Amino acid sequence: IKEGLEGEFDVKFRIEPDLICGIELQAAGYKVAWSAEEMLESVEEDLSRLLAASLDFETSRSAHADASPQTDTEVTT
Repeated sequence: IKEGLEGEFDVKFRIEPDLICGIELQAAGYKVAWSAEEMLESVEEDLSRLLAASLDFETSRSAHADASPQTDTEVTT
């Protein structure tokens, strides 16, 4: 990190058991963080949202099909 940035600063390293497979950088009041746990939670939220939308669509489509009038028309020629 020191090689990629200019200026004088201290780099501190510590292990946080709560940060599963991730990294967190803090400097000058800013924080950038990433972890596998956060990524998996984001994927889970996205999938839940997509599934809910899909189920809403199917329910709406089914209700619309049930509400459509059905006629038994016999055609003779």
